[in-house]
Amino acid sequence: MQLQRDVDMKMLNTRKAPVWWSGWLLALTFVAFAGGQVHAWEVRDTLAAEEESLLKNPAFDVLVVTVLAVEDTGATNGNPPRVELGVEEFLRGGDRAATVTATWQAPVFHEDVKDSGGFTEAWKARSLAGPEVGAKLIVFSIGPAEAAGVQAASVYRFSPENRSVVLEHAATERSGSIQILLFVVILAMSFLMVILFVRSSSTEMSQKARRGLRLAVSALAVLTLGLYVFYETGISAYSNIRVDLIVIWPAVGAALVVGVVSLFKRRSRAKVSAPPGAASSGLLAVLGRSLVWGLGAGLVAAVAGFLAPMIPGGSGSEQGLLTAVMVGPPGFFVGSFLALLWQVRRVRTLPLGSKTAYGLILLLLFFPFLSSVVSVSSLVIAMSTVEVSGTEQNN
Repeated sequence: MQLQRDVDMKMLNTRKAPVWWSGWLLALTFVAFAGGQVHAWEVRDTLAAEEESLLKNPAFDVLVVTVLAVEDTGATNGNPPRVELGVEEFLRGGDRAATVTATWQAPVFHEDVKDSGGFTEAWKARSLAGPEVGAKLIVFSIGPAEAAGVQAASVYRFSPENRSVVLEHAATERSGSIQILLFVVILAMSFLMVILFVRSSSTEMSQKARRGLRLAVSALAVLTLGLYVFYETGISAYSNIRVDLIVIWPAVGAALVVGVVSLFKRRSRAKVSAPPGAASSGLLAVLGRSLVWGLGAGLVAAVAGFLAPMIPGGSGSEQGLLTAVMVGPPGFFVGSFLALLWQVRRVRTLPLGSKTAYGLILLLLFFPFLSSVVSVSSLVIAMSTVEVSGTEQNN
């Protein structure tokens, strides 16, 4: 009886063994498959414009490269592979050498970022393999040439079709120097239009000259609008941080208002009590005083910004110059705006046209004034925080 029971138990264990082994093999296969899906970023064969978001980001250069060498022994997300790439063509961008050494960077998702900042240890330790040597690829690269990074999740095999997709759909932005020049010209034209609008009310000029000035102001308004449209075409839709709009929109808006008013302005009768040219000279005097006060405030702010980093910790003249450049222009806007407000009593005695021009100039300076106050306050708070943290660390 006991012998029969032992035989039955051995047969039962024999039947269970394949089940247990098959379960283990299935689990190991699942783990291996899941790991491959998470850690291996394969080269894609087809580039679909609607699926590749980096095409819309002009910060990434798009290059046709050949992989010359790969160093990925023990490479992880935190210590990515180093690859040597031979650049064959620039599809977007163009400041790379013929051969560059770049890091093969893994993408970062929401779950890979700590709540306190930085990447999780699991993401850093995840293995990451480099590309195949000799492969001809289309890659997205970001960063300077000496520290470029290639996005491993957005690598495509080179083909004429993929190249055509990049050339057709890659968003581009105009060079920064041209955009800055356009920005300054638009602001300068807005101020010039206000000044010409005031001059067109002067009784020292003939009626024909005043009419010509008003037509010139209207033409400048159309030109300003055209320059603004051209300015916007140089900025891609991916650039969603548009601090420049708080300055340029009031300038363009004021230019259009002045242009329309100048076009339909009727001939105004000169007041007998007002001496010739009193309106324009009175407003120009107000603007001149405001400009002087603004330049003085900007100079004081720049000197204070230069000395502030050097007094607490002696961080050097380069940091001082950088801070001076950061706080000097805001000081000019704040000083000019406050000086204009201070002279509001003088403007009350001027004609309606001068008051209108005064209000438009205040509108032009209000948003730069507001952003200057916020930016300088944030900079002061940041410097104070760094100084307190340094003092606590020393203690």
